[in-house]
Amino acid sequence: MPVSADDMAISRIEEAAETPYQAELLAEAVKGRFGRAFDNNFSYYGRLGYSYKKPGTSFALWAPTAYRVTLNLYPSETVSFPARTVEMSRTGRGVWRAYVDGDLNSTVYDFSLEFFDGRHTLSPDPYARAAVVNGQKSVVLSPESMAPGGFPSHPRETSLRAVRSIPSAACREDTIVEMHIRDFTISETSGVTPSLRGTFLGAAEPGTRTPNGSPTGFDYLKSQGIRYVQILPMYDFGSIDEARQHRRFDSQYNWGYDPVNYNVPEGSYSSDPFDPRVRIVEMKKMVNTFQEAGIRVIMDVVYNHVYNADMHPFGLTVPGYFFRTNSDGTMADGTGCGNDVASERAMARKYIVDSVLYWAREYHLDGFRFDLMGNLDIDTMNAVRKSLSSIDPAIIVLGEGWDLNTPLAADRKATQGNARTLEGVSFFNDTLRDAIKGDTFNSHSRGFAAGREGAEKVIASEMLGGYYKPHYFRDASQRVQYVEVHDNYTLFDKLQLSMPQEDIFRLHRRCDLATSMVLLSLGIPEIQLGQEFLRTKDGVGNSYSSPDTINSVDWLRAEKFRSSVEYIRGLISFRRSCPYFRMTDYGEIAKHARILKQDEGVVALGFFDSTGKYDSYVLAFNASDERRRIPGIESGAWQIVASGGKVWGSGSAPHIPPAGRYYLNIDNTCIAEPLDTLILRSAFKGVRDKGRK
Repeated sequence: MPVSADDMAISRIEEAAETPYQAELLAEAVKGRFGRAFDNNFSYYGRLGYSYKKPGTSFALWAPTAYRVTLNLYPSETVSFPARTVEMSRTGRGVWRAYVDGDLNSTVYDFSLEFFDGRHTLSPDPYARAAVVNGQKSVVLSPESMAPGGFPSHPRETSLRAVRSIPSAACREDTIVEMHIRDFTISETSGVTPSLRGTFLGAAEPGTRTPNGSPTGFDYLKSQGIRYVQILPMYDFGSIDEARQHRRFDSQYNWGYDPVNYNVPEGSYSSDPFDPRVRIVEMKKMVNTFQEAGIRVIMDVVYNHVYNADMHPFGLTVPGYFFRTNSDGTMADGTGCGNDVASERAMARKYIVDSVLYWAREYHLDGFRFDLMGNLDIDTMNAVRKSLSSIDPAIIVLGEGWDLNTPLAADRKATQGNARTLEGVSFFNDTLRDAIKGDTFNSHSRGFAAGREGAEKVIASEMLGGYYKPHYFRDASQRVQYVEVHDNYTLFDKLQLSMPQEDIFRLHRRCDLATSMVLLSLGIPEIQLGQEFLRTKDGVGNSYSSPDTINSVDWLRAEKFRSSVEYIRGLISFRRSCPYFRMTDYGEIAKHARILKQDEGVVALGFFDSTGKYDSYVLAFNASDERRRIPGIESGAWQIVASGGKVWGSGSAPHIPPAGRYYLNIDNTCIAEPLDTLILRSAFKGVRDKGRK
């Protein structure tokens, strides 16, 4: 009589288990049931993946529910059948090990797994650091082969050197510019060498210009005084076929939120996706070039889901463990991508922490933006923060703290509502976003920048880091202030859709106004690259797979709207020079900030220092079509720092506009012009402590 799968599994489990209790846990695991007891008995905190040395390489794979594991070695990625196989040994806590003599540098490998119930899978290494084209097999590379010439050996050397040598480089609350590797240079308007467009090397190419001679790409970032870039996913993702034509404009496109190999750079961004080493070396060169210019690099990471749960190493090595399920056994889908990574399980948490640390140490990254962070658990995010702080406390951790429908208790989710339990983790502020530009998910909804009144009090509070309504945040550093990133409509498109009769001149003014509000908010301001020159995606609200004609940065637009480019550059510089924008503690904000006006389409704020150590400032944002009076300002001579879409100067001695000093009336008021941002600076007594709350 044939042996049933259940009987086979029981027999094999009894053979493999170290204790009867472990056998019970493994029997449950075969049925897809994993609890805390399973983690207590099988979680492993040592090194996994391969450990290379020239005399021989060791391999370690965590697969506690496997009955047999074989290491397959291939001479190249084009060979379908292994030249050598090695039976791996099951060791404690479900870790399978093998050691192979000889120099395995550039050797291709994967694992064959047979499970207790007779199922078979073929899997890449979950801890792969290099991969073949399209990532279906892993590659052993020596540390030397993965290091470009001149790449610092110390993981923070270049970044820390930049901070020391460049004044005000990469302050914790400095402006972040979000960019996508392909968008950045794929257009011929970028002036980047054609063979490098849309690549890591193209992003770091110096000296690029438009046909009219304006700076583009890397030089543009430097010219704008940018100190942080946040780059959309750069790990190996599955939505681009690296083996097909992808360099040509409008060939293949995706944002990249489709993880395949978490610890391997994306091959389509390299000059040769068929050489496993090239993508690694070129990404490191790009990061190093940015950091040497004083620009820190934040990487967008997507640990909340994978591209294909059935074909991902998570599902192929320990079926069922790494993904959440609903009560009926179906896959959870809070992400809307078909699966949710079960970050609360010990080995999923270990994987996420190990992965982030690998990127920080080996690629010297300066921060991580967690996509759909609210789908992850609090303990995992705190473990990430703690581990990164052990390398460099200045490494940024920020993410989307949306509350998603996944089977994880509300008090365990890394959402905005639990921000107080997540010290050192920042959250995108959708409240300020929607108040300024209108409901993100309704193209016709108008916000403050479109002239809609009623949200002034919300905006004033949010621009002060949420001081007047702190909600659940520890301090203002937990607020990422923005109105535009890659998701949803660009600011220009949103305003144009919600105000179809508005002419380009007035749309231009409204875009400048909205962006100035982000840059002059307490917390961490973030803009999308091109927001400063009215970037458009032709009204496409979700361009994740739209062609380059929609997504690519049109550098000629930076010339068309040069006044806005210069204006935003000036505001970034002003922000860096003004001490009040470094305030994060709510107690400190209470001492130095006041709301002067929050109605009639106007938000006006005052910053002052009663000790006289720092100058005082007034910031007035008028989204109405009328001149508005701003009350509560000390009479005397005030200097105009910004007005009429121009920044007249910043720093300790700003340039004075042609009109000279701005004299206030004796009734302690000044006038804010329509659709304008006004910044006043005083070197005397400051703003009276009589602001409105």
